[in-house]
Amino acid sequence: MEEAAWAHSVSVGITHELQSQLNRIMAVYQHQMRYLASCYLNDQLLIGTWIGKQTGRCLRDRHTQIIRVRDAKTVFSATTTFVCIDLQTHQPKAIPNEFIEPYQT
Repeated sequence: MEEAAWAHSVSVGITHELQSQLNRIMAVYQHQMRYLASCYLNDQLLIGTWIGKQTGRCLRDRHTQIIRVRDAKTVFSATTTFVCIDLQTHQPKAIPNEFIEPYQT
């Protein structure tokens, strides 16, 4: 989940450098995970992630789904709520537009 989420963020231009420049980072606030079916050695899996709703100024959901290719069965799904925090104080802060707009194109 973490690698897919980070790859998605980087693909739209949200990098470590941008996070440092803005003094903001999205940190995990809560995970809701559902294990729905088994996977086996050599199973091909399709992993998808997308941005969900924003709650208030600081919280944003991200969804993850893993599908077993051979039968198109969803084997795992999750919703992670992230909180935007100040890198120095670790206090919640409003999500900057630079973390919102890239996902809207």
